Amino acid sequence: MSSCKEFDGLAATEYNIKRAEQCLKLTFLYIDRTTDPPLLRYIPFHDDYEIIGWIRKTGDDIQGSIDVEKDVADNLDDGTYFVIRFKNGKEILLDEDQLRHIDTLLKLKFALKK
Repeated sequence: MSSCKEFDGLAATEYNIKRAEQCLKLTFLYIDRTTDPPLLRYIPFHDDYEIIGWIRKTGDDIQGSIDVEKDVADNLDDGTYFVIRFKNGKEILLDEDQLRHIDTLLKLKFALKK
């Protein structure tokens, strides 16, 4: 397998998605649909959190790499969400836009604690 980082910034074409399939399944990459055209984005390793899975909700249909309780999923808008686990064991769901800015959000949080 190639390095997942080499796919960062490539257009999310059918060809590139097929080539990056393993990285997408392991959540080392995600498809950033906040851009036009959608792009593949690399998710670097981070000591403070890990991405443990994803879900995609379209209407009543929910697909993904993990199971999410129905009452949680019912409260979500259609879209793709990532399950983040922090060092303390807490887990949250982030949408694609929030995931793009997670490092900035964490820096702000830690700066406010000082």
